[in-house]
Amino acid sequence: MNKQPSILKILTIDYIAFLGWIFPVVIWASYILSYFIRSVKINFFPLPVVYIAITIAALIVVLWRIQVIYSVFSDGMEAPATINRISFFRDRGKVDYVYTHQGQKYVSSNSIHRVKQTLALKIEDQVVVVIDRNHPKKAFIRDLYI
Repeated sequence: MNKQPSILKILTIDYIAFLGWIFPVVIWASYILSYFIRSVKINFFPLPVVYIAITIAALIVVLWRIQVIYSVFSDGMEAPATINRISFFRDRGKVDYVYTHQGQKYVSSNSIHRVKQTLALKIEDQVVVVIDRNHPKKAFIRDLYI
């Protein structure tokens, strides 16, 4: 398969990746804001260290998630699927779909972020999924990431 996913789409649509990059942005913005309104003593040593540790952990999660999605797309197989459930709670969602791979039926899901493209998905929609060759239960809806 030649099509590679877009990093921008991974970061905005995949909920795990979205949290991984937005969380450090929010904590550092709040830290900078608190510096300017003087509500936090800047010489309070542990706070920046904790924020740096959180940022590193979050970036590791983002890189891991991008790598997982890229590996499935680079070596995966496409198959038709049918969305059988979709739900949203605030800004996060989950889409479940059914597909057949080598004669066996699979039900898989993706954690998604509530954006225009994911809100357009409906139950019974026909989509194309990219399936991990080594773990056929792991799949991603192709058009969400390309």
